[in-house]
Amino acid sequence: MAGALENIRVLDFGRFVAGPFCASLLRELGAEVIELKVPGSVFKLSQTPGDAASPAPCLGQHNYEVYSGLLGYNEPEIRQLQDDGVI
Repeated sequence: MAGALENIRVLDFGRFVAGPFCASLLRELGAEVIELKVPGSVFKLSQTPGDAASPAPCLGQHNYEVYSGLLGYNEPEIRQLQDDGVI
């Protein structure tokens, strides 16, 4: 029995869990999956720089900016939410 994706060719750029998993599903459905490996670098499809200029933020490091700037809470409201165990 022919697969639903027979005569379909798929390029697999996946490097993380979801990419190879989806490629295996497509292969099971009959697609021809061509795995592309780029040794020593991450394959990019955009002009976005891939280098990290600074380390990732610590857990909760930007919470105040989110609560005040994005959500509009003032300092007493944020403190009350913390005291109530909401945040």
